[in-house]
Amino acid sequence: MSKVITKKERFKKYANLRLGNIKVAFDRLSKITNKESYDYSEVDINKICDYIDVMAEDCKTLLRDESKQDNYFK
Repeated sequence: MSKVITKKERFKKYANLRLGNIKVAFDRLSKITNKESYDYSEVDINKICDYIDVMAEDCKTLLRDESKQDNYFK
């Protein structure tokens, strides 16, 4: 007999998986900080950081917007 998973348990499961993926992506991104291997400027850094900020804000908006929560996590 299979266990019935609540919406909260499903949310926690997938949130943790996705957060793990984000951590891996940031770990990979941090590998390009080696100035001996890569040439980049403050402008390049700002572009990356601005993009990350926009994506984080979009995610926060979706998470806080109750009308979209049901569709976003299905």
